[in-house]
Amino acid sequence: MQESNNYIYLWRKYKTKIVIMMKEAVVEQQSYSLSKHEFTEIGDRKDSGYEFNLKLKDGKLFNSVNSTALVRDLVYIIKESAAAKELMKSNYYTLVLDKKFDLHINCQKIE
Repeated sequence: MQESNNYIYLWRKYKTKIVIMMKEAVVEQQSYSLSKHEFTEIGDRKDSGYEFNLKLKDGKLFNSVNSTALVRDLVYIIKESAAAKELMKSNYYTLVLDKKFDLHINCQKIE
């Protein structure tokens, strides 16, 4: 059974920052510390954790982490942004959320 859109509100809160990071990642990798308590209040992922490593190209996931609500909702929010969609047409993005709840965004130009 698929979780409902538990993380939409949270990711929407960070949407502007994430899109700015995507723009700036064209030049160098970007990092931003998120609030752990915001995630733990929404979901109970003690066993699996909240970490992810997702790869996006042209708005599509390249790896199979999209089965989690956390990642699915993030991708949904990113695709709401016209600026992010435009950036993804010419760039390949890696987004990583680590155990410390630091979000890292890296960009590679599509050749």
